[in-house]
Amino acid sequence: MSEFRILPVPPVLLISDSSQARVPIQSIFAAASDAGLRWFMVREKLLDTKKLIFLTKELMDAVDPTAIVIVNGDLQAAIRSGAHGAHFQKTADVAKARRILGEKRLIGYSAHSIHDAAAGAIAGADYVTLSPIFKTNSKPGYGPVLGVSSISDAVKASSVPIIALAGISGSNAAEVLRSGAAGFAVMGGIMRAFDPKKAVRELIDICEMENYSCS
Repeated sequence: MSEFRILPVPPVLLISDSSQARVPIQSIFAAASDAGLRWFMVREKLLDTKKLIFLTKELMDAVDPTAIVIVNGDLQAAIRSGAHGAHFQKTADVAKARRILGEKRLIGYSAHSIHDAAAGAIAGADYVTLSPIFKTNSKPGYGPVLGVSSISDAVKASSVPIIALAGISGSNAAEVLRSGAAGFAVMGGIMRAFDPKKAVRELIDICEMENYSCS
């Protein structure tokens, strides 16, 4: 297995959303990297492939050289930018990406139910994000909240790591990890933070306290 297909340490995934960012996301990614984060997703749905490639390259330059940067929803952008992997919302896209990327890149899948989590693993994903765990300001109409109890069920149903997503913060991250998640993803809370570096460091500290390999 390629080193890219092993989940980054710490197992905290920062997802970009320039529409929520207080400052350019290049600065946010750089601050998060300085705090010790090593896993980033470029999720910019309004950009075409060409612009997404350009942005992904910029963001890869902004973070530590050992960091893993993946692209959401655009396989060509992931390939042509030199990103370390891709993330998709459909199992068919996961399977296609695995055929094209082979065993060399990290591929993720977005699940919104226990059944989804199992399906993503079968399609060839290396990890599955499960959401929404909590209510989130980023997507108020995101769907019914699954709650932390869903995490342990998804872990049992899926053969790959479960990454919890939506509404996760310093106040509930420990509970998420104790429920069996291999890690968690954050977006709006960091994008909107006045001090992204401090906010990210708080999350990494929680990982360390919960005895996860986060440093």
